Amino acid sequence: MVIAIVSHGFDSSGIAYLLKNEGNVIHIWVEKKIRALENIAGIKVFHSDEITLEEFVEKNKKAGLILFDGSEYSAIQDRLRKEGLNVVGSSKLGEAVERSRIIGCEVAKRCGINIPNYFVFNSLNELKNFLRESKGKYVLKQSGNLPKNFNFSGDSEEIIEHIEGFEKRNKKSLQSGKIKIENFILQEFIEGYEVAVAGFFTPQGWLRTEKGRILLEINFEHKKLAPFDIGPTTGEMGTVAYFDSGRNIIFEQMLEPLEKLLASYSNWGVVDANCIVNEEGIYLLEHTIRFGYPISDLYSILLDKQLGISYTEFLNCIATGTKVPEIKREGFGIVYVVAYPIFPYENVKAKEESFLFEYVRPPEKDGYVFCPGLLSRDAGKWYISDVFGYAYTISVFDEDLEGAMKKGKELLNEIHPKSSAFYRPDIGERVREIPKYVWDVLHTLKVS
Repeated sequence: MVIAIVSHGFDSSGIAYLLKNEGNVIHIWVEKKIRALENIAGIKVFHSDEITLEEFVEKNKKAGLILFDGSEYSAIQDRLRKEGLNVVGSSKLGEAVERSRIIGCEVAKRCGINIPNYFVFNSLNELKNFLRESKGKYVLKQSGNLPKNFNFSGDSEEIIEHIEGFEKRNKKSLQSGKIKIENFILQEFIEGYEVAVAGFFTPQGWLRTEKGRILLEINFEHKKLAPFDIGPTTGEMGTVAYFDSGRNIIFEQMLEPLEKLLASYSNWGVVDANCIVNEEGIYLLEHTIRFGYPISDLYSILLDKQLGISYTEFLNCIATGTKVPEIKREGFGIVYVVAYPIFPYENVKAKEESFLFEYVRPPEKDGYVFCPGLLSRDAGKWYISDVFGYAYTISVFDEDLEGAMKKGKELLNEIHPKSSAFYRPDIGERVREIPKYVWDVLHTLKVS
């Protein structure tokens, strides 16, 4: 089958690689000039300076599926769906929530979803003045084009120190307007355990199994750069996840209230609710109405081990509402991000398109899934095809968490002595600490 992929920054490089290995013909359009995959997977990547998105889409209208890996280009997604094409991705709703934390909070409140109290700011000085007068513990969250490492959790003094460091590191970008400070939020810190539940919305409503149970994906993110949750915040360093089926309490409170809204926007794709759970209740941190990274790479091994279907079949089920098989095997999957310096910061001295690094691929063996990130090869030399140091992910699966962690650590230990790569070998440790009442919230399932 021909599958067309549309991306802004190519978070779907792993998906493209997996779909190609399943025998599909892959056509890719990326807005940023990124050469990833071209010389390692034989996939031609078109860029915005070669062909416009409109031209690319017009040439690929006969594709069996069009995948948008982010929430961008929602108007085009909506138009293609109205024309009857199989499109998986996001919508105008997803794009609005992604671009503005304030809109995300307003949508949640309108749907009756419980969220922490929050404050809106449009300048860093305004924020610092507030924190000097309002002592407490908060969570700082970026919005718009602010980078992920703007995010921070701590007390008032720690956040002020973090902001001052952010200003120093990004002085030129702030002065030039490349980074815009507007409409970011400060959220009251809620003690508890962070967990996310995702569903998959289709033209037939929530994606269901053959017996009519809603398919859920439960995940635990690890956003800090270093083990023990220290260091700067990254997009993600690794995730623990598994599929389940039925309506659990988080789904009922955090995802189900969005159903009519998602249907009205024809939003066929992943809908994720990241939450804090404590003994007093469940609090929404944010909705992500698009494919997330790196969990989109982890789906491959989960689909294979738990449902017995391919990634291609899964995407078709989302596009059409076709039911998926019943879960045949319980267990946990773990995906690890493997990166190189300068990650997670931007290498402003690097060329726009790439920088050279010493690449060591994991050993060839069964039992794990490898997904290239922004990798490129030229004249026998390896490059990161962007100004960040993200290289690849590896995913493992086992019937229990301990087994999956053991597999992951053994594999990572084989890479470590041979390269300057870094990663978090402790992915899964915080999941061990989750108390019974949180698991009860996740596993109290209703069939319908």
